[in-house]
Amino acid sequence: MNSVRFFKEIMRRHSRGLFSSEEAVTYRVFRRFLKIRQRKDAVDDGLNEASEPTLELSSEFFRWVVKRLKKARMYHKAFTLFEKQFLNLCIFCKPKLKSVKFLRAIGKILGKVEFYLKGFNERMIEKGKLIAERISIVVCSWGNRDAVKWKYDKSFMFYLGLIKHSSEGSWRAL
Repeated sequence: MNSVRFFKEIMRRHSRGLFSSEEAVTYRVFRRFLKIRQRKDAVDDGLNEASEPTLELSSEFFRWVVKRLKKARMYHKAFTLFEKQFLNLCIFCKPKLKSVKFLRAIGKILGKVEFYLKGFNERMIEKGKLIAERISIVVCSWGNRDAVKWKYDKSFMFYLGLIKHSSEGSWRAL
C-alpha cells in the first residue's frame, strides 16, 4: 500500500504543478499493468467482476515490463546495458517507492518502454507530430489558412513520421 500513497502524493503535486514527466509516465505504465493484471485475475478466477489487485510496484511489475519488451523484440535493440541492468536489479531487489529520484529514474526507462510498446502507427504519428506542427505554422505564415488543420491530421502526421523513420534508417546504414 506504500505505492498507492506515493502515487496519491504524486497526483497532489500534479494538481499544484510540481509534476515531472517521468513521474507521469511511471504512473501511466503502472496503471496499465494493473488493468491487465486485473483482467487476467478475473479470467483466472472465472469471475465477471475482477477482484481488487494488490497496488504494489513489485518485482512482478518489472518482470511484466521485461516480458512485454522481449515479446515486442525491443529489449535488446532499444535499451542500453545500464537500463537493462537497472530493470533486472529492480526484479531481484524488490524496490520500495520511497524516493522521488528513484521514481524519476524508473520513469525515464518506462518512458522508453511506453514508446516501444505502442503500435507502429502510433509511434509514427508521435514522430511526425512535431514536424506537422512546424510545417503547418510555416505554410500558414505564407498565407494558406487551411494549413492550421494540418497539425491535427493523423494521416499527415503518420506520413511525416514514416519519412523521418525511413530516413533515420538510411542514414544509420552509412
